[in-house]
Amino acid sequence: MGDRKALVISTTGFVNRGGLDSLKEILGDKIAGVVSNVRPNPDVEDMAQLCADSHQYNFDVIVAIGGGSVIDAAKILGAGMGSWGETPATIRDFLSNGAKVNSGGIKPVIAIPTTAGTGSEVTPFATIWDNSLHKKFSIDNPGLYPEVAIVDPKLTYSLPELHTITTGLDAVSQAFESIWNRKASPATIAIATQSLSYSLKALPLLVWDIRDEKARNELMAASLLAGLAISQTRTGIAHSISYPLTAHYGLPHGLACSFTLPAILEFNLQHDDGRFAQLASSLGKSGTEELVVCLKRLLGECKIYMRIREYIPSSIAVISLLKEMFVPERANNNMIPIDYKIVQFFLEKSLESGIDALH
Repeated sequence: MGDRKALVISTTGFVNRGGLDSLKEILGDKIAGVVSNVRPNPDVEDMAQLCADSHQYNFDVIVAIGGGSVIDAAKILGAGMGSWGETPATIRDFLSNGAKVNSGGIKPVIAIPTTAGTGSEVTPFATIWDNSLHKKFSIDNPGLYPEVAIVDPKLTYSLPELHTITTGLDAVSQAFESIWNRKASPATIAIATQSLSYSLKALPLLVWDIRDEKARNELMAASLLAGLAISQTRTGIAHSISYPLTAHYGLPHGLACSFTLPAILEFNLQHDDGRFAQLASSLGKSGTEELVVCLKRLLGECKIYMRIREYIPSSIAVISLLKEMFVPERANNNMIPIDYKIVQFFLEKSLESGIDALH
């Protein structure tokens, strides 16, 4: 912190649970103000309010303590201050134009994640939604890298089961998507492999015992590593498929981006250039087919279709969003080119024994 003044951004729930008590004790009068109204999947209306609330304070740095939504909102706020007004319309214009950062006015962010999943504390990305248009703004700008990330697994120990599972599945998705990515390198594959060695073991343990602190620690490490990997490769088609499901139905991101992973993995295994064989060996599997089995077992243990069914009524509702799901920019990140029909196949394959079976 040095001599800087901080604006602390968090959620009402975290503040009400006393989550900021130790932070306030450490920083004292270095805290210029606290804004704790960040909601899950913040949209342009939320950002307008956040900007208005923040302008009453004189601060040099933003301390974001919370999940991916809090850190993303802080990153957008830090990059946008001085570049936009305080209305949803001006913020929408800023985001639509690629969030061109005014380098002279950027506020640095110190990110302290309280969930194990998004890896937002080590990426140059931020996601903001426009709920009125069912649209997602995904911003990718070097100015969005936090200045410092402080990662403490103890902050996740009280995380409830649903949030533990959904954020953990996001980490799994990011790791796999960075491996079957055309931008993958030996370094990113190694990082993602290490991430999966933690998450594929830790997440099922937490399904059975939410209080398993060792598993919590390993899942936090998995999230951090997946974030580092995806910061270099960017995400792929599984994430592209997920966004309309969250925008239209409020499906938690980790569920939305993970249910298609086995189908995408099986497709890419047909074109293995050695990366999956190495992954299987590193994870102690006898062959690449065991990767699919392991992934399907994980989704089953997490009861993913039962959880999705709480938000989405049928497979038809999912398929109806296909046109919104196919984004060439994301599809082209796959190691083998994929088109609209292949994405439709991923959906049909993923849903054939899933949501409708729960009627």
